[in-house]
Amino acid sequence: MISDGVRPRTLWKPGDGDGDPSSHTVHRSINTLRGHPTWKLFAGDIPLPVQRGSLAEPPHYIYLDDKACYTIFCSKAYNKVELRKYWPWDFDHLGNIKQDRKNRGRPAYLDDSHKEFATGPRRTPAGPHTFSGEPRVRPTVKPKTDAPKKPREAIPNLVPRKCALNLGVPILRPKKKSPSNEQAYLLHEWSGLRGL
Repeated sequence: MISDGVRPRTLWKPGDGDGDPSSHTVHRSINTLRGHPTWKLFAGDIPLPVQRGSLAEPPHYIYLDDKACYTIFCSKAYNKVELRKYWPWDFDHLGNIKQDRKNRGRPAYLDDSHKEFATGPRRTPAGPHTFSGEPRVRPTVKPKTDAPKKPREAIPNLVPRKCALNLGVPILRPKKKSPSNEQAYLLHEWSGLRGL
């Protein structure tokens, strides 16, 4: 099993042949996270030049690893319609690498020194796709520190108390007694007499 970038897939073997060409299943599953329910992942070598119709031709209707995808793209043996039809999870309708294509399998290098990854074109805003292969996950180990942790009280207040925001529960203050109707009338009369 090898990851297609989202879930584990069975590795294609030479006796497996092409995958399921049902366009209904492809269209139904192309926009789902799970992908195609039966397709395998091809991670074999492709001899150049690609000879269509031969036994060495790469299988159709499968997922391609990075090296196979780059080799097929560079071979120019297929036009953009065929690239999209045979490998819709790797190529878009313009014959470019799909924008949301995940790296998987073996990386593709520009030369034999294996120092620089190969790239392929995607549509304009996305920039080129780097064929770096399946991401390597390294376990992260936190270094042990012997320094004691400072208690929260030991950290000085950097913001003065009167400038600090209260983000918690609002402070409940006793409400001032509002004047009754009679008191309000007298207060109004008194302020009117004061103006004379």
